Amino acid sequence: MVGYGITAFSMMLMVIFVEAPAFAQNPKDVIMKRHLELPTCERDVAYIEKEADLGDGYWLYGIACQAAAYNESQVFYVSKPADLATATRVKFRIITEDRIFGHSEEVWNPGFDPQTQQISSRNFGRGIGDCGRAGLWRRLGTKYELIQFRYKSDCDGQDDEWPIIFQK
Repeated sequence: MVGYGITAFSMMLMVIFVEAPAFAQNPKDVIMKRHLELPTCERDVAYIEKEADLGDGYWLYGIACQAAAYNESQVFYVSKPADLATATRVKFRIITEDRIFGHSEEVWNPGFDPQTQQISSRNFGRGIGDCGRAGLWRRLGTKYELIQFRYKSDCDGQDDEWPIIFQK
């Protein structure tokens, strides 16, 4: 009798354990863990600064990466919370100071327009904002395509529009 009671109890525990639903991972925690593995980002400034529902089951997360006096960078991730294996870090096509195409995972002082789902960036060459570079990217699925890039190298004290050096 004693042996039967232990066996029945053990089987009951097994049924409870097997049929209990698995705890879902919080997408923000998974994205943040992946973000903290980046060697270029400062751990003490990392927090989710932007979060947007992109539709089609996708979400956009912008996480702070570096901070300076008048510039702050973020790294963006696109993910389906239901399938965290889809979480990808956005690579932004940029134009370097030598005016050649390159890529960056960080954008500076970014903005996100929820209507157009475009990401903008403005990296000030100095605090008064008279020089620097700015980009505009549009969403294409889980990627972002460069559609405009501005660059002004001459920090001349003039608060004028930075020249467009690329337009799609």
